[in-house]
Amino acid sequence: MSEVYGVRSYGDPYFAAVQADLTLMDRGNAPRSISPGGEVGIQLDLTVEKLPIKLATDDEAHILFSYHEVGAGAIERVWFGLTPSGRLIGGWKGIIGNAFSMSTGAGLVLPDARIHRANFVTVEDGTGEIRWDGAQAALVPSDVSRTWDEIGPADGYLGRFSLFSGMAGTTRCACTIRNAQIAFDEGVVRWPIEERFGVDLDGVSDVFPDQDFELVIQRYNPTPLPLVWGSIPELPVSTAYRWYRKTLWTRQTRTKTIWSRAA
Repeated sequence: MSEVYGVRSYGDPYFAAVQADLTLMDRGNAPRSISPGGEVGIQLDLTVEKLPIKLATDDEAHILFSYHEVGAGAIERVWFGLTPSGRLIGGWKGIIGNAFSMSTGAGLVLPDARIHRANFVTVEDGTGEIRWDGAQAALVPSDVSRTWDEIGPADGYLGRFSLFSGMAGTTRCACTIRNAQIAFDEGVVRWPIEERFGVDLDGVSDVFPDQDFELVIQRYNPTPLPLVWGSIPELPVSTAYRWYRKTLWTRQTRTKTIWSRAA
């Protein structure tokens, strides 16, 4: 008997689990935060085997959860991840242009291969908090907006969720995501990574029953954005990840050999 605890990325470039069916993911139907002062909360249960591979700076964001638009001129609407220096970092950008981001101090996240819970809660008035294993972390705010804004896809765009990478495909982090969810004014969308094989991660929501939130594990192509890590690997995506299992079993060993005379 085995129990799946998550999906482990080996940190390959352009690895992601991306929402495939974008039906009813337009501004009028997609999950969004629309109330003045409304909250958006992201929660990840994860294990960090290695900190992200630096592309340019120690404090660049390697996004592990993203809700972004699709199409030319698309924008990363709300996101959460970590940095090569071990900071948790998250932010949002509203449809009228207000933006907010915050991070913890460096060294909070260590590659200790232990299970942790990370939370990013943001309010559109420019406040919020980050929690690590339930404890509120000291924050370094930046790009602070004190003006309400709507978080979700703008008119003319479709919204899309992804894990292990954001819209730009810049994340390279060897980590295991065991559970993910995002809470809006109207309700929650969850990805409880359960007993599965293959490339599909089921998403569930009691509040948005008409959308399909299934994510597909893939070599993600961020084009028309640049391929910052060079060309997309040609190896099958199966070489970039594995299902993380805990197998319950008892070893059986021979303790004594009994010989008998043939008839």
